[in-house]
Amino acid sequence: MKENFISYKGFRWFWFNLFFVVILLTFYFFDDPLAGRRGDTPLGYAFGAIATVGIVVLMWLGRRKRAYANSRTPLVGWVSAHVWLGLSLLLIVPLHCGFQFGFNVHSIAYYLMVATVFTGVWGAYNYIQYPSQIISHRGGQSVANILESLREATKSLHDLEVGRSDGFINMVNLIDIPFNPGFLRILCTSPHADLEGDKITHFISGLPTEEHDPAIKAVGLVRNKEKLMLSLKQEVGVSFLMKIWLYFHIPLAIGLVFSLVVHVYSVFYFW
Repeated sequence: MKENFISYKGFRWFWFNLFFVVILLTFYFFDDPLAGRRGDTPLGYAFGAIATVGIVVLMWLGRRKRAYANSRTPLVGWVSAHVWLGLSLLLIVPLHCGFQFGFNVHSIAYYLMVATVFTGVWGAYNYIQYPSQIISHRGGQSVANILESLREATKSLHDLEVGRSDGFINMVNLIDIPFNPGFLRILCTSPHADLEGDKITHFISGLPTEEHDPAIKAVGLVRNKEKLMLSLKQEVGVSFLMKIWLYFHIPLAIGLVFSLVVHVYSVFYFW
C-alpha cells in the first residue's frame, strides 16, 4: 500500500497514540478517588493538562504547514501526528472528566472538539479518496493550462468569424459554448455542445464552399472547448470537495480554543 499521512512510517503515530492511551487507561482504572472519578481530582487535572497540550499541538499544525524550510520532520509526518492525536483526544478528554458531560461551558469544549475531529476525519478521507481523480495528478493539464487553452480556443473561434458570412457566424454562435471562468459558473454549469452529426452537416452544406473547411475547423475547436470545460469542471469539483471541509473545521477549531480558555479560566476562578 502506498504510504500516506495515515500509514506514515508504518502507522508510527497510530501506535504511539495507542500506547499512550493504554497507559492513561491503566492509570484511570487503578485510580479510585473517594468522590468518584471527576475532572477536579489530581488525576483528572493531569488528564486535563495532557488534553490541553494535545489541543495546542493540533493547532500548531496550522503554523507548521507554512514552515516549508523545516526539514527535520516532513509535513506528512506532522499531518499523521495531527490525525491520530486528534482521534486519541476523543478518549483522553472523557478520561479527564470521568465521562461526566452535560449542558454547560465545560462540556461545550468537548462537543466542539468532537465536531472538529469529525470534520478533520472527513477532510482526511477527502485527501485520500479524491487526489487520484484530479487530472493534473494523472499527468494531465493543470487548471492554469486548461484555462489558457480555453482562452486560446475562444480566440481562435472569434478569429475564424472575421470576414465570414452571416450563416457562418450564426452557426458558430449556435454551437459554441460560452466560457465564464467564475468558480460557481464552472461548478454549476454542464458544458455540452450541440454537435449532432446531421445538424452540423446541414449547417455546413448551407455555407459557401470556401467556408466549409473553416466551419469544420470551428466544429473541432468547439469540441475541444467542450472537452476542456468538462475537464475543468471535474478538476474544480474535486478540489472543492477536498477543501470544503476546511470551512467547517477551522471555525470549529477556533471555537474549541475559545471554549477551552473559558473552561480553564472558570475552573481556576472557582477553585
